[in-house]
Amino acid sequence: MPFASAKLDPFLTAIWQLSLWGALAGCLLALSLVLRRTVEEWRQRKAPPGGQELRQRLIAGLAREDWQAVRSLLAGRSAADVAALVDELAQIVRGEMQLRLVALAAQLGLPERLRAELRSWRTGVRALAATRLSLFRDPESEAALLTALRDPHPKVRLAAAESLAGRPAARSALESRVLADSAFARPPAARFWHLLAGRDPELFSACFAATSEPERRRLMIEAIASAGLVQLLPAVVEASVSGDPELRRKATAGLLERRHPAAFAALERLLLDPEPVLRAEALALVARFRLAPFAPRVLQRLEDPEPLVRSRARDTALRLGLSLAELGALSRSYPLENLR
Repeated sequence: MPFASAKLDPFLTAIWQLSLWGALAGCLLALSLVLRRTVEEWRQRKAPPGGQELRQRLIAGLAREDWQAVRSLLAGRSAADVAALVDELAQIVRGEMQLRLVALAAQLGLPERLRAELRSWRTGVRALAATRLSLFRDPESEAALLTALRDPHPKVRLAAAESLAGRPAARSALESRVLADSAFARPPAARFWHLLAGRDPELFSACFAATSEPERRRLMIEAIASAGLVQLLPAVVEASVSGDPELRRKATAGLLERRHPAAFAALERLLLDPEPVLRAEALALVARFRLAPFAPRVLQRLEDPEPLVRSRARDTALRLGLSLAELGALSRSYPLENLR
């Protein structure tokens, strides 16, 4: 027995020591986690505010004209962070507060920084600088934007044109550029034409009268309908019978958006268009605007020779609330199973 005890004692001792070390390691791990959490909370209390809290405090400072508080919130931040904050706040505040924000940004030297970034070798930096310069109306910034209208990259030219839209001093240069530059006839230019239609209808009308390119007119037709330029709505009606299929589609959609008296006639023509894609688009417009009076026309399209049109007609009919029985009654030639 004594021999057996002597053999057992080292084994028990090893187990006891392992348990002790395990407990100690667990305590150390728990202490390290608590310490880490404490340090993070301390850093958060010491760190300057960020995110939503920072925006709210900046807006409150602008509202009270507490420039010292605003400057203290911006202190220690990089110029890029300040530019991003000003750009973000400019989308939120309006009127007098936006004027205060612009004045503060000018005092911080933001326009000079943005004008310098317009000379960057990186396209994205130049385009962002051109967009952010839209806040500033000083002659130097306008001159820099006019120069950016001749930038080698279309993205920068479009950004500069958007910033200049609606500025009387830039009208002449803007008109000649947007009519000569092919970048303004491509889809990315849609935002510019919408902005111009809203800010300077007179210049927009002059540009519309001076262009005959189908691509450019498509973008402008959309902008006319969106901005509700009454004086140009007859041109949209005329475009709804154009020989350009895409122009017909955009014009019809625009007339429906404006609830124009000619909208239903244009949609009727589009439902009978020789192009299957346009017939399908017309059905999509019926569904989008919930045009119940067109239900009989939709049911007729269930017998269209094109599968795409038949499928769209079924979806549109269901969207209008027509029953499956009504669909089946007018689709004997093309059973519903074939439309799935």
